[in-house]
Amino acid sequence: MRALATGTFHVIPGKNYATPRELWGFRSERGTGTPRGIAWQFLSANRELLGITSELDRLDLRRVLHGLGADHVIYQQIWRRRRIHRAYVSVHVGRDGRVYLVKSRAVPEDILRRAKEPRLPAARAVRRALAAVGHARGHARVMGRPELLRFPARRLLHPAWRVRIHRSKPRSEILAYVHAISGRILSRVDNLAEATGQASVFLPNPMARAHDFSPIVNGRLQRPPPLAYATSPRFTAAAGSTVGA
Repeated sequence: MRALATGTFHVIPGKNYATPRELWGFRSERGTGTPRGIAWQFLSANRELLGITSELDRLDLRRVLHGLGADHVIYQQIWRRRRIHRAYVSVHVGRDGRVYLVKSRAVPEDILRRAKEPRLPAARAVRRALAAVGHARGHARVMGRPELLRFPARRLLHPAWRVRIHRSKPRSEILAYVHAISGRILSRVDNLAEATGQASVFLPNPMARAHDFSPIVNGRLQRPPPLAYATSPRFTAAAGSTVGA
């Protein structure tokens, strides 16, 4: 597979690095083999464009999701045997064997090589995390083992402990990332989400209320009319969130 030619694709630049965050608006050459193999062919051919010239060898395959119209190959970046928080690369392959979208949060080589090694032990990181969430006796406990990983922030790659804390009063599930040298809190998020409100919904589809509605007219997709929607009663929903996970 050849590299994409200049001017044949669109780029969304990265926020913190001088590397693309997303490539879109293109169709690659047709790949051969499995979706995993095609994804690797594309990354190998376009590693200069993506700015992951040497990081390509540090991408660990995590999942291959098979959809009706495409396959989605997801990699996790690893550095010195530790995963990098949210440093994913995903390659999206159409049924025709052509890549049409790539998203990357890979950390560039120059940032990787400046990363420092951890010094803070896990027990101290747990104490810092518990203090940061304001736990009361009996109301908070650590779930599972703390994970030592790499945490990118402000163009640097920090060693960090990921500590998951369940708190009963108020009910919350805190993910705390503790700097594995200084002990400061790099990030803290509540992994539980709750919302109260009303919504406009289809019961069970637009045609159930708007009987004359046709989703496609002259080959063009149509927006359902207001009549197609029903207003739901007020609701409260609580669910786990993957934000910051």
